[in-house]
Amino acid sequence: MSIGLDSISILTIDDNDSVRLSISSYLEDLGYKVFSGVDGEDGIRIIEKEKPDLVLTDLQMPGITGIDILQYIKETTPETPVIVISGAGEVDFVIKALRAGAWDYITKPIEDLNFLSYSIDAVLKRLFLIRENREKSLLIEHKNNQLKETVEILTNTQKELVEAEKMASLGYMVAGVAHEINTPLGVCLTSASYLEDISKNIIELNNSKGMKLSDFNSYTSNVTDITKLIYGSLNTIDNLITSFKELSVDQQEEDKEKLDIYEIISTTVSMVLLNFPNKNILLSLSGDPIMLDSYPESISRIFRKLTENAIIHGFKDIKKGVLNINISSELGRINIEFTNSGHKIPDHIIDRIFDPFVTENKKYGIGLGLCIVYNLVAFKLDGEISCNNYDEGVRFNISFPK
Repeated sequence: MSIGLDSISILTIDDNDSVRLSISSYLEDLGYKVFSGVDGEDGIRIIEKEKPDLVLTDLQMPGITGIDILQYIKETTPETPVIVISGAGEVDFVIKALRAGAWDYITKPIEDLNFLSYSIDAVLKRLFLIRENREKSLLIEHKNNQLKETVEILTNTQKELVEAEKMASLGYMVAGVAHEINTPLGVCLTSASYLEDISKNIIELNNSKGMKLSDFNSYTSNVTDITKLIYGSLNTIDNLITSFKELSVDQQEEDKEKLDIYEIISTTVSMVLLNFPNKNILLSLSGDPIMLDSYPESISRIFRKLTENAIIHGFKDIKKGVLNINISSELGRINIEFTNSGHKIPDHIIDRIFDPFVTENKKYGIGLGLCIVYNLVAFKLDGEISCNNYDEGVRFNISFPK
């Protein structure tokens, strides 16, 4: 079926007037816009000026031949389709033309011009398909560029949000540190001030020769009590600072070692349980020994903190309980499920359980243990950790690259 659109222009080039006029007249009757070139030189001039959608050219012409036309189009407008018209005995020229970029060929004399119409239809359909694909490719490229820009904007926004969150977390951390240290530091300052006052009094009594033995004994007793109070407060501050240091996973260099994850967890948890002889906690450890290159001290700290947290908070008023630990390896990752059968974590803090200073009762700590665990898993092991309550207690899921 002929496309027959007057917006489609076709150039016919043939030095044979009767052939050229016959083809031109036929194509005009079909509705095409037709240009005619009397020879190769005339054809190139029309191509430069009119930019036709399709070119029909004779192969054998004096001067500039059909092969020359093909070469010119290939260099200037390579997407312009060319159909060559050749004599029946010009097989070698046809092959050369096809190799030079001709889209189709027709032998002459053309006894039925419908064959020419079929060839033009096929070539134009191919041309329009190429143009449509190119337009779609350009559209896809445009959409991809828009998507890249959007992703870049989102990435930058995410970075800004992360930085803002870091600053907010830092502010929260600083406020928490200040709050925790403020109390024992205040005790030290008050005690030191009181010690200074009673020391001045005892010095004045001594200088005035009015100091009695009872005054001296009272003074030494007060000094002893105040010293104990100051020492206890300073010890509290020291412990707090040690805990704060643990929040930094880079506080000390640790080299990777070949280790058995099953053995490290088993040894660590068992040692912690020995520190709580008044608790009857059963350890149920399942999984096969898995060898990997990782950080033994960091892994040990993670499960020491998790076990201490379970005993102190999960089993705080429970004498018997079970710790279930399952270790598996899948798709290059270590997956560990750590559960305890103790008390569940209150709903109002479980979503913030890995934040610093989050604890149900500061009698048992200041709430840094699970924050330390999170930092070690996320930043030292490059992994993930989650926590949720379930029917029988609390479950922690840890996953990190093998």
